[in-house]
Amino acid sequence: MTGIQYVVDPKGKKTAVIIDLRKHGRLWEDIYDNYIFRARANEPRGIPRVGKETTPAQAACVNTL
Repeated sequence: MTGIQYVVDPKGKKTAVIIDLRKHGRLWEDIYDNYIFRARANEPRGIPRVGKETTPAQAACVNTL
């Protein structure tokens, strides 16, 4: 595939990749999106519930929905 080069260690194992973003910009977007998705996998989801541990700012956001 043109526009993609691999960096290999002395044993020939691929350790990095160089991507020509002019040719494969969409590929980089997909890689980056996947990275962000995995990095945020353990973040809380949904609307926070108003309770003892809710900050005033969070409560204000919930009340405006």
